[in-house]
Amino acid sequence: MSIASAPPVAVRPSTAAALSPVVSQTGRLPLLDLLRAVAAHLIVWHHLAFYGPLSDGAYPLLPGTIDWLYDWGRMAVQVFFVVGGFVAAGSFWRLTQFDAGTVGTVLVRRYRRIAGPYCATLLVAIAANSLADRWMDHPSLSAPPTWPQVLAHVALLHDVLGYEALTAGVWYLAIDFQLFLLTLLTMAAARQASPAAAGPLFYGLIALLGVASLFWFNRDPRWEDWAVYFLGSYAVGVVLEGVSSRRLGQSAFWLCAAVLLLALVAEWRPRLAVCLATGGVIYGGIVGNWIGTWPHHRHVALLGQTSYSLFLIHFPVCLVINAVLSPIVLGSPAACLVGMMAAYTLSVLASIAFYHGVERAFR
Repeated sequence: MSIASAPPVAVRPSTAAALSPVVSQTGRLPLLDLLRAVAAHLIVWHHLAFYGPLSDGAYPLLPGTIDWLYDWGRMAVQVFFVVGGFVAAGSFWRLTQFDAGTVGTVLVRRYRRIAGPYCATLLVAIAANSLADRWMDHPSLSAPPTWPQVLAHVALLHDVLGYEALTAGVWYLAIDFQLFLLTLLTMAAARQASPAAAGPLFYGLIALLGVASLFWFNRDPRWEDWAVYFLGSYAVGVVLEGVSSRRLGQSAFWLCAAVLLLALVAEWRPRLAVCLATGGVIYGGIVGNWIGTWPHHRHVALLGQTSYSLFLIHFPVCLVINAVLSPIVLGSPAACLVGMMAAYTLSVLASIAFYHGVERAFR
């Protein structure tokens, strides 16, 4: 899971219980819920700052904050990659078999879980864009979609095929599915090659791919539409799950951190610094044995559960609020800031409704 989690097909209950960290009664890890929630809400504010016109109007009031959200808020997506690697690896290890049928079933379930709510959001986004177009003329508006463009989005291939995104952030969903697929195939290859040594072989392959990503692919923007560009961050989550389940020793994380530091020395990339910081927080939760117990709060659990819905639905909501309010409040920085806060609040409320009304149907 990155934002949406990945349920296993068949599990060994006794093995999973012996190796998994302490979890809450709901089966979730509260620390990961907190990280997902913080990242998702930062992404909302990044998009509010990036896609005006309310942010343009509010800028004189909070220029430093809006600049920071504009430039750095997007880095929160690295949290999703690390958490996604952690949860995906855990779900793969719980599979009892790894034949072609099982792999295919896992992929179909993963696609259904991501694409079901996502396709519903595409319809909302297209309608919101058409509605907003009546009230404002702004670069954040998209041209009316074509059928090939819509089909490319449904197939999670819009960036690869060169189509304009129909809503903000959908590039991440395509990359997340690619990363899930690549990691699943790596696990399948390791299990098929040597069932007895599947663990060392899997982690060795992930390490090689992760190093190649950090020192080569991630330094070449031509690979931005492919999983290998982001695999280094995802691999950190895979390693952390190994440490958490005691398949790997704690030294594996420190080796991983050292490689990340070397990659930063080779070329400074803030996204990798965020990845390292996220990994450090999760590692602290593992060694402190509070990854599954803190923060124990129902509101954190709710925000973690609805983080994917928030990621999906916030942009159409913010687009319409910008279109409705900007003709009224532009010229008053304070009113524009209130408008941004209203868009954020309505996005959160919409995400809760979307989670209960749509996302849960695809779980």
